[in-house]
Amino acid sequence: MSPFEVLQRDAVVAQAERWLRTPYQHRQHLLGVGVDCAWLLIEVYHAAGLIPWIDPGAYAQDWHLHRSEERYLGWLELYGRQIDTPQRGDVAVWKFGRTFSHGAVVVDEHRIIHAYRDIGVEFADRREERLSSHTVRYYTLNRYGVSDGGAAVVPFPTVQRASTRCRSRAVRVASRSPGSPAAIASALTSFITVTSKRSPKPRRKSRGVRAGAALLKKTRPIPIMRR
Repeated sequence: MSPFEVLQRDAVVAQAERWLRTPYQHRQHLLGVGVDCAWLLIEVYHAAGLIPWIDPGAYAQDWHLHRSEERYLGWLELYGRQIDTPQRGDVAVWKFGRTFSHGAVVVDEHRIIHAYRDIGVEFADRREERLSSHTVRYYTLNRYGVSDGGAAVVPFPTVQRASTRCRSRAVRVASRSPGSPAAIASALTSFITVTSKRSPKPRRKSRGVRAGAALLKKTRPIPIMRR
């Protein structure tokens, strides 16, 4: 394993650790607010520059109990390949119900980071009965060891702390930006920098307030008659 790949794998685990203690929320992906196991993997590997921004679309919370289509494995095989022995930063995916439907980031020989229902994002041990009792597969990312012209690891800028509107606009910028992860990261960084420097527009007074102010200007004082 090259020093560059070691940096990539360390970056993945570091990104996953940022999500620790985030509550479990189906189809959410906001740091500290809510995330599920699928979106945790998307956010972590995208932030580390190993996959583009992807949207898995709508899915029911219990889809794995009623369908046989391996949707989870389909996404993993699009950006990675199956392996026998996982290493730090690889993906572990377990079969719950009828399909492989629960994923995690491998930390070391036994530990993982995953988003577990009713618990949230946590460290867990693969030897625990809740996991070891299910069939598991391991995947590694195709971009491990692949650099962009010798450039250093360029993680995508984190926009979870920005406002919801700013974050959604930043995601649209990333999806329209062609090129390598480094180029997309540069586009996102420029967008967020420019957006953060914009001065807020002055708040306009409501129509009622403006009308009241105009009425006061037109009103003449009533003279007081003294005897």
